[in-house]
Amino acid sequence: MKNVSRILIICISLLASISINAQEEIPGKTGDSPQELPDVRNDASDMKSQEIKKGDSSQGLSDVQNNDSGIEDQNSKPDVDMLYHQLKTLQEEVTRLKEEAEVRKSLEMTQEEKTETEKEILSAAGRQYTLLKKGILSVEDNVRYLFNSTDAIVESGIVEHQSNHTIENNLSFEYALLDNLTVNLTLPLIYKNDKNGTTDSLSVTDIGDISIGGQWQPFKTGGDWPAPIFYSNIVFPSGRSPFKIVQNEDLSTGNGFYSLNAGMSVNKSLDPIVAFANCSVSYNHTVRKLNQRYSNLILQKLKPGDTFGFSTGIGYAFSYQVSMFMSFQYSYQFKSMYYWKNNDNTLSGSSVSAMFNMGTRWNLSPQRSLTTQLGIGLTNTSSDFVISVRIPFEFEIFSKNEKI
Repeated sequence: MKNVSRILIICISLLASISINAQEEIPGKTGDSPQELPDVRNDASDMKSQEIKKGDSSQGLSDVQNNDSGIEDQNSKPDVDMLYHQLKTLQEEVTRLKEEAEVRKSLEMTQEEKTETEKEILSAAGRQYTLLKKGILSVEDNVRYLFNSTDAIVESGIVEHQSNHTIENNLSFEYALLDNLTVNLTLPLIYKNDKNGTTDSLSVTDIGDISIGGQWQPFKTGGDWPAPIFYSNIVFPSGRSPFKIVQNEDLSTGNGFYSLNAGMSVNKSLDPIVAFANCSVSYNHTVRKLNQRYSNLILQKLKPGDTFGFSTGIGYAFSYQVSMFMSFQYSYQFKSMYYWKNNDNTLSGSSVSAMFNMGTRWNLSPQRSLTTQLGIGLTNTSSDFVISVRIPFEFEIFSKNEKI
């Protein structure tokens, strides 16, 4: 029993010692926790206060933002109205510009209309600048009035005034064999009236020198370089020759010799104007078998001087009905040789003539036009002024599908 009691005592003492040790360990843990708890609580309270402050600050920030947004809403209202007004004004301006563009486009000429207008301007300036379409016959009536006056000193120092009036009615026919090849014929009828001083005037009415010619354009128009048109004609001495009339008793209506002319013309569209130019040379044939008396001398032969000339000008279309052109014309004739029967041969001096021309083409209808022109002489050998009126007519002889 004693042993059992001892064992129990030992167990109880062990248990007691274990419990004591356990109590000593727990209070150490619990002792630490009370010291850390306040810190945790403090940290929690600090965090809570910070959250409250943060909430307050966020609430304040949201209030500030709400206030700012309210202010912005108040300020943005005028900006929106102004932007709307500006957009509306811009839209009205765009609409107006579109309407103007449509009107401008409706008034602009098409390429075909521009080509036709340029052709009308060039044909008014001269037949050498244009060609007809294949199968077209053109008949043109050209009436010209030329005036020239001079003062000459005659015997006893008397100054005699001389005036010359000439009216030409040139009837021209032009036919297009191809689009780039035409032939032409000109039949002139001439009336002349010359008056010297107080004496009776001389007048004559007769045909002039008939000419036959043609035009050829080897290259098509278009591109940077203008396409040239080559032309030539032969003038026949069909009118009254000045070398076969009695001086101071009769008047001539022709040159009295054959003449071969050749030239080249070019034109270029420089929107809104059309520029044109041409140059030509004339070979005048020698006149033989003459027997014309000049005082005591008898003219047997004449070698007329050849001629070189050029002209240049511009044209502008004011509208579909009216166009205008201006040009300068220059001609230089070389010396002529006179062969006399009872005297030495004589050589005349060269001569220069120049004129300034200006004219207007009036489109009376789609098929009819009228061209008026005024020429002003710039040298003594030129007429004082020239007035001309041209009326062309065109007829389609063969249709495009028919062959000539």
